[in-house]
Amino acid sequence: MYFRDRDAALAATSSGVPDSACDAYWYALNKVGTTFRVDTSLWVVQDWDISQGMLHIGTYYHVVYLPRGPNEYAIACTCARWRAGHVCLHQQVFQVQMDTLLRLPLIAPTPTPPAVLLHTTPFNDTHIFSCISSTGRYESGKRSIVSLQRDGRWHCQKAPISYVAVPPPRWCSLSFEPSLLASRPSHAAQLHFALDDSARCCCGMTLSAAKALSSHESTAHRTTVFGLTTQYSKTIELYPCPVCRHVRRQIGPDLGQYGIFNWNNSMLFSHELLNGFTNAYTASETPFSAFCLTVRRAYLEYGLDNAFCSDETFVRAWFAFTRLQNLESGMTCPTCGPSPEIVIVDGVSLGTHHSKLTPLVSPPTRVTDTSEVIESISSWKARALPAIIEADLRSLISKLLEITAVRIPTEFPNTSKLSNLYPDLMSLLRIYIGGGTGSPHYKPYRTLIQQIAAPDIVLQLVPYDAIELLFILNVRGPFMSSLPSMIQHRRIIICRSRGGKKRAPAMAFPPFDGPLDRDAEQMGDCNKFFKTYSKNSMTGGIMVLWCTHSICLGFHSIPIAEGRNDVFSAIYTRFPVAPKVIIYDFACQLAPYCLVREARYFGHTRFLIDEMHAHDHTRCGQACFASNAMRFDPQIRASNTSAAECGNGGMGRIRKSVSFMAYDHAIQFTKVFLDVWNRNKINRMAKET
Repeated sequence: MYFRDRDAALAATSSGVPDSACDAYWYALNKVGTTFRVDTSLWVVQDWDISQGMLHIGTYYHVVYLPRGPNEYAIACTCARWRAGHVCLHQQVFQVQMDTLLRLPLIAPTPTPPAVLLHTTPFNDTHIFSCISSTGRYESGKRSIVSLQRDGRWHCQKAPISYVAVPPPRWCSLSFEPSLLASRPSHAAQLHFALDDSARCCCGMTLSAAKALSSHESTAHRTTVFGLTTQYSKTIELYPCPVCRHVRRQIGPDLGQYGIFNWNNSMLFSHELLNGFTNAYTASETPFSAFCLTVRRAYLEYGLDNAFCSDETFVRAWFAFTRLQNLESGMTCPTCGPSPEIVIVDGVSLGTHHSKLTPLVSPPTRVTDTSEVIESISSWKARALPAIIEADLRSLISKLLEITAVRIPTEFPNTSKLSNLYPDLMSLLRIYIGGGTGSPHYKPYRTLIQQIAAPDIVLQLVPYDAIELLFILNVRGPFMSSLPSMIQHRRIIICRSRGGKKRAPAMAFPPFDGPLDRDAEQMGDCNKFFKTYSKNSMTGGIMVLWCTHSICLGFHSIPIAEGRNDVFSAIYTRFPVAPKVIIYDFACQLAPYCLVREARYFGHTRFLIDEMHAHDHTRCGQACFASNAMRFDPQIRASNTSAAECGNGGMGRIRKSVSFMAYDHAIQFTKVFLDVWNRNKINRMAKET
């Protein structure tokens, strides 16, 4: 397709792809920086997944600008969509942004060398090259994307023959999905696979488009179908691809209607075999190598020459197959809905090696040079959110509660600073001590003072929604008018019982030196620190969101180590409305962090520590504990605060396999596991109702 000017180009392709997709694609290309200008008329761009709204990991295409005159040019692309209809998203973006693209600097010298390094992932894990397709006298100028992996192997970018969506297996199909009751396809009676309308090449060229470009004859070839227990020898009809022009790249049928995944026309895999591995590794710890070994042994029962494919080939075929399979669970609980009121968050030590990190997988916590910086937000502001800001005064109050736990002593520390800064709290302390240990209000007073002196954010004790109610109580409550006289009466009793002198403070005692007198730690007063998973050069694992029914609501990778930003980013980017309750094993420090960054979004959210991890928080107030909230909140009482631990226990089955995978494969492998987990949980919930 040729264009005489930019306006004609835009008019010609305005109906191809929505403008919103083009804008999002161009924005992502600028953010990630995956647009490379190889020479004056050739670019390489990363592909875009329109359905997911994100860059396609590991997939790149060449786009060439072909000038035909002063005001006439053409744009060609190597993607399958352009080859089929000469219209694609990449072409449309280039027509809109051509002026900007022509100003990009060249990344290669002139003349362009046979191989040009485009991109290197962090830690030199993968090197991506643009390589010339042919050399010699009849060189066409076409180039291909080739990657050099860390293991020293070269891989040329290509796709499988099969491309039609595959339904989920029956054992994890949901009640509303047709695959639950549909008959299982079979290839047993099929000795020959003929071409049909679904046939295509691995480059994306369809049969109808190929016949319009050439007039070759189709031929029959031998092919092997790998089943769960044996292999089958059959024939398949193939048509030469006019674009690839390679003996191993021919147009073949999809074969999904026979329950077969067409990998490369010569090696076919049954859905039963591929679903068998999904079933095995989601039910128990089953690495690829162990599964392939069991299949290889089963093949030997049908003959010593009945061989299975290599482990590497099966791994590549399985990942390509699951990309086509409709295993998506929606990451939504059917009971809790899209915005659950209670969300349980926890990190899982499910990491890969640092050398396998790649910027193509970007968690919501990633910060780049173009990220927005808001100077007014600082984590140091969180230190001013406790009821008692000064750490030394919190230690002093803790010491007072410690020495008055069993009996009232005769000597007390110096509380003059506390009296000056917090006179109301000092009055409450006098009431607490003056009543003695025999007072019926001794324990409630003590519990209240412990919570006030805790390092937690004050909104843990008094939620934002309760402030207005307390104000009404303060204005209308008859008890409040008599409180000053009661405090004065209690003060006189304390002074008389302690033999205080008129010139001395009510509690003027020598300062003490104890462990609680130390300053707070850098990350807060809590003894529960962030877990560090970066041992043995591994990444930090994943951050997972769960509902109270143990349904996974989403996850993202942690490149280094788990932190409060992982929880904040996961919640903030996942739900349009903040949950009413967030349960996390480090909720005491998560609360001030979230409120400092997004007070309006998290203003009505309560942050609670789950029951399992509560014993680690020795200095936190009871208002932080889910066990305390269960006493008066029936919704939290009915919740399983250990739902995250249940899910984490299940994910231990894939920890070993994930640790050896490439980063993008690890994410896909985990996603399939969690989708199957959700589907089984949803089916179990449906049976119980």
